Amino acid sequence: MGKNFWNLTASAYSSDRTKSRKFILDPKLYEVLGGVKGKKVLEVACGAGSTMQYLAKKGAICTGVDYADKIIEIAKANAAEAKAKIDYRVMDARNMRVLKKGFDVVICSVLFSHLPTSEDISKVLAQTYGLLKPEGRLLVAAPHPAFDSYMEERFQKMNFKYPQSGQVYDFVMKVGNRALKSRAYHWSLGDYYTAITRNGFMVKNLYEPMPSSKFKKLDPDWYEKKMKYPPYIILDCIKS
Repeated sequence: MGKNFWNLTASAYSSDRTKSRKFILDPKLYEVLGGVKGKKVLEVACGAGSTMQYLAKKGAICTGVDYADKIIEIAKANAAEAKAKIDYRVMDARNMRVLKKGFDVVICSVLFSHLPTSEDISKVLAQTYGLLKPEGRLLVAAPHPAFDSYMEERFQKMNFKYPQSGQVYDFVMKVGNRALKSRAYHWSLGDYYTAITRNGFMVKNLYEPMPSSKFKKLDPDWYEKKMKYPPYIILDCIKS
């Protein structure tokens, strides 16, 4: 479980984006973020670094942290190959005090659904608050708590109740011929809103990204499936 799982599955992160993340979540995240030239951006749970590489090319001053050391090794190798200057650190998001304060933006993308308690989420948000400049931005992206198809599939044989916070479901990743299991956790929109606002942020906007119409021709079946419901949410927050 936890760090050991992510280190064991690190080889799957040589290109760390599912189709939905690459063609639905990421484009909307970049659109919401807007111009980043000269801005200091921190990504928490950065994985293999696709987001950081994209933003570095747009002129951002990038730092990425992840607590799985094998994934950070891959992120560093990917950055070197892309000739992108990015500061990567092995770090638990619940304790980032060694980082220098003064970030313009912090991105937490698909992290909170892997944290087992609301206290863990609050710890990450409290650390984030301390690292941001006054009126700095926090972007939280997560599987949609009402429409995540992966979660729904895992809960089919269970007594799922949307308001019941922290419900556990299996999270499986395939590495070669092996299927490695960890856990994921259901948090409602209310859980996210409460944790964010209690830790000093104001929610400015909420987005439910959908696939671009260009994918209707490229992959009609996938497009029609993903147009039924939004697979992700993005919360655009301001440090207040």
